[in-house]
Amino acid sequence: MGFAAVAGLVLSGVGVANQVSSQRKASKADKEQARLNEEAKRVQNAQYDIEDSVSRRKAAKIARINMARVENAGTQGGAKGSSGLLGFDSAIISNLGATVAEQSQQIKTNKRLTDLNNLAARAADKAQSALNRGQAIQAGLGLVGQGIQIGADEGLWS
Repeated sequence: MGFAAVAGLVLSGVGVANQVSSQRKASKADKEQARLNEEAKRVQNAQYDIEDSVSRRKAAKIARINMARVENAGTQGGAKGSSGLLGFDSAIISNLGATVAEQSQQIKTNKRLTDLNNLAARAADKAQSALNRGQAIQAGLGLVGQGIQIGADEGLWS
């Protein structure tokens, strides 16, 4: 067996080993990125929950202020306990419910959009990983083919 053939086979083996090593490192990096994406999702969801809670408290505070204003105006005008005041209170409470429901729906929509964006990003990462894996296999097979060709040129296979 000639030196060129041995060197070609050794270099092919080294090339394949490097490709496998690179693919393992890429796979570990993909897993770490997926873990970090999940952590980012948890943080984002916690932020949405905080925003939801703050908006609910703010809406309730505004409703209490409005009810106090109506009650105060009614008391000063001598209409305390009237059906008009009860109607205003009912309208304020109803408006509060609608506001809270709308804000909650907006938060849920934002969460869902974030989830869908993360899902799309993970799918793109998986596709890129599969492409990288295919390219690594193709490069490894190319190196093996080169080694076989060198062996054939040296007459190893005759």
